[in-house]
Amino acid sequence: MKRPAKSAVQLYEEAVYLLRRAPAATLAAYYAGSIPFVLGFLFFWADMSQSAFAYDHCAPAALGVALLFLWMMYWQALFVQKLHAELSGVPPPACWSNETRRLGFQQLALQPTKFVVLPVASFMLLPFAGAYAFYQNLMAVRSGDVRAARKQALVWQSQNWTLLAILALLEIVVFVNIGAAIVLAPYLAKLLLGVESVFTRSGLAAMNTTFLAVTAGLTYLVTNPLAKAVYLLRYFYAESIETGEDLRVAQAFLPLLALLFLPALVTAQVPRTTPPPAFSVEQLDHAMDNVIHRPEFTWRLPRAPHQENNANWFIRATQSFLDATGRGARQVGRWINQFMNWLVDRLKSMLPGLSGNQPGPDSRKLRVLLYILLVSVAVLLSWLLWRTLRSGRKARSPAAIPIAAPALELNDMGLESGQQPLDQWIRLARDAMARQELRLALRALYLAGLAYLAERSLITIQRGKSNQDYARELRRKSRDTPELVAAFVQNMSTFERTWYGRSSVDPRILEQFESNLTKMRTCAPQQ
Repeated sequence: MKRPAKSAVQLYEEAVYLLRRAPAATLAAYYAGSIPFVLGFLFFWADMSQSAFAYDHCAPAALGVALLFLWMMYWQALFVQKLHAELSGVPPPACWSNETRRLGFQQLALQPTKFVVLPVASFMLLPFAGAYAFYQNLMAVRSGDVRAARKQALVWQSQNWTLLAILALLEIVVFVNIGAAIVLAPYLAKLLLGVESVFTRSGLAAMNTTFLAVTAGLTYLVTNPLAKAVYLLRYFYAESIETGEDLRVAQAFLPLLALLFLPALVTAQVPRTTPPPAFSVEQLDHAMDNVIHRPEFTWRLPRAPHQENNANWFIRATQSFLDATGRGARQVGRWINQFMNWLVDRLKSMLPGLSGNQPGPDSRKLRVLLYILLVSVAVLLSWLLWRTLRSGRKARSPAAIPIAAPALELNDMGLESGQQPLDQWIRLARDAMARQELRLALRALYLAGLAYLAERSLITIQRGKSNQDYARELRRKSRDTPELVAAFVQNMSTFERTWYGRSSVDPRILEQFESNLTKMRTCAPQQ
């Protein structure tokens, strides 16, 4: 009789207990391989996304990340082997023994293939759970038998999908919590300690791809050991169907129970001068029941089939939801199977040659069937085309109602260059010149220059940046056009002297400022 699979919630509970009682050296083996890879990957991500010289050293950096990945796979396999030894009671292999090196070489050869296999399996959807379990089982096998890892990956598919669903939900929760902690930590430091940082000054500017990569890396370091432990337990129980390893481990607790009761038995056989205290059968049964039901002895025992009265509401609700989801999935599968059987029967009735050794199909019936299919496809395509054209006419029918743009105040200290295009800033400058407000005209021309450089992707407009930040960014991105940098720096110096200082603005300064702006538009590289 085939052994039933344990529930996914029970496997996660046992995995948490296994990680808690594992020695510190076991977790140290995991993080000795994972932390260097995560740090190297984050450095590679930040360098490739922000550095101006990323393409110059992309190849050696990618090679370094690949080597760190192989290093991580070796230490993660050693971590799983140490957990396996803790689970089965067998001494773990040494770090650099022949067995460990053979296991490490197997990981280096097979684990990188999951970057191709898992995406393809996710597109096909159904083989994804088995493929994921296979790569986890590769770290649990001791003999290096790839066939054993593949065989145990295909058992208990319903349990496997449930494990993946719980793991995905757990990773989402951990990702959100770590991201919120990273975002709120600088503000708490400012509120409690008065420490000002770039994160509190820039606001949401820290929410970029590097932030997402850091959060994902920390989430991986937190949740992946639990995933390794869960799939190790799944492999252990699947393998025990043939080897009975779980029964041997369960019997390891019997000598411990014997040691607990041996002193009482020996003492009972020693003749005494005084009568021993009388114990009733009920008291002895109660004492034995208390010892057997201690946590250190009960975690390996099978659970009762119905535990509604003992389990808390969260476990009951989760188990009910998973059972309902499984029943729904099985019902949908039965409906699909029934539809396919009906379709096959209809085709056999219309095309007799498809069933057995009957005569071939009638060409007239086949021709009529093809004509019906072609007409149906033509009607469907015509209907889709008609709906597309109709929706396009409906989308273009409403006339655009012009909305007047809000008037900008050049005295506003919160004004940003990205609020208007270049031509609009120049128009505002001309209006200010007509009103003899030369200082405001100079500010409009300076903002026009920033807007033009932002349009050419030479700078990035952000509220937290200063003029010197824009100058440094322009120097980094315009090494081949020093005339552009010189014109911008001269305009920046003039603007800071007149807007923030006490220097006055006259028509000659405005003329020189416009001349530099024209030079910037001429020297800037065309996209």
